[in-house]
Amino acid sequence: MHIVLVVSLIIAVIFIRFSTNFNSIKKIETRKSETIVCGLIVFLYASLRGESVGIDLETYSKNFIELKYYSILEIINISSSYTLSRDTFFWVFMKVLSFLSDSPRIMIVVIAAIVTYSISKFIYHSKSDVLFCFILFVCLRYFSFTLTGLRAALALSFIFLSLEQISKKNFLNFAILILYACLSHASSIIFALAYPIFYVKRTNIFIVFFSLIIIILVFTNINVFTSILSFIPFIDNRFYDYLQNTDGASGNVIFLIYLSIMISISINRHRLRNFILKKLSDKPQINPSDISNENRKFILYYNFFVIGTLISFVGIFIPNVFRVAYFFIIPSLFYLLPKLISYHQEKNKLKSLKWIVITLLLIQFIIIGPGAGTEKYVFFWQ
Repeated sequence: MHIVLVVSLIIAVIFIRFSTNFNSIKKIETRKSETIVCGLIVFLYASLRGESVGIDLETYSKNFIELKYYSILEIINISSSYTLSRDTFFWVFMKVLSFLSDSPRIMIVVIAAIVTYSISKFIYHSKSDVLFCFILFVCLRYFSFTLTGLRAALALSFIFLSLEQISKKNFLNFAILILYACLSHASSIIFALAYPIFYVKRTNIFIVFFSLIIIILVFTNINVFTSILSFIPFIDNRFYDYLQNTDGASGNVIFLIYLSIMISISINRHRLRNFILKKLSDKPQINPSDISNENRKFILYYNFFVIGTLISFVGIFIPNVFRVAYFFIIPSLFYLLPKLISYHQEKNKLKSLKWIVITLLLIQFIIIGPGAGTEKYVFFWQ
């Protein structure tokens, strides 16, 4: 069924682009149409799914039904339920939704709407290829993750919305959105680093840091690493499950994908940055501050990708850590990879490169599967 989703996205975008050429609609209107239509398709696919789609969704649904026995004050003070006592803001939000309907369907629809809105808004403002970004979202299993990890999906949505505030240098709005993200899933506190990272101009700092951590993890026992982390009270009490050493073989493929992309971007980063800035400067009525801001955004997302790849390497040994990497990887991937492909298509005359990459994404997606318990997609009425 996920392949049907990808095919639907491709057909929709091809139809929009064909109509645009036929009717001579402005390019900016085309991007907006593509984003709205693709976002709507993803939203429908997420909101119409049954409660069996996603490993954790049935548990979320049962807990949502149980909320009718608790007041908001009781949810805030609760200690008897392990699930409801974690990220209490999320369950307070669910309690508010239960006033509209006591069916978990309202939870599924509202979270699907928030996720697709935030993702679509970021893709549109990133000026990246809309179709390619949505295919990345599906084929690298981020979409599958949002279908099961509802608290983390909500946190990820706030993080996507906060990125615009970083580029606008609006710290207050950024802090508020990160606070909402942390209240939805406490692990997103790590993204508070994003604001100071925006002002770091030397990317080599993160490359050196990345290499040192790799060396430490390769030449030491991972249990030693997690034992050191467990001495931090906040991590030990809140993220004990994240530190468990389980089989992480499934993360090898995705880490290698990230590492390959990072190496390619690192090799071409100066030329890629100049390519992006030239594209921007060629537009009429461009303010010099816009070029400076775009330059900082490029450095920001490059640093994000290095950090996300580092965290993903840890995820090979501690699989739950992968979801923390998503906070950095997904936005940087959406921003950088489409532009890297465009650069090679233009400079090296590789016009079919985008479709080659899409084909490779689809092949690995079909072989490995969508994951997260979303393999057997059913509609809620089935």
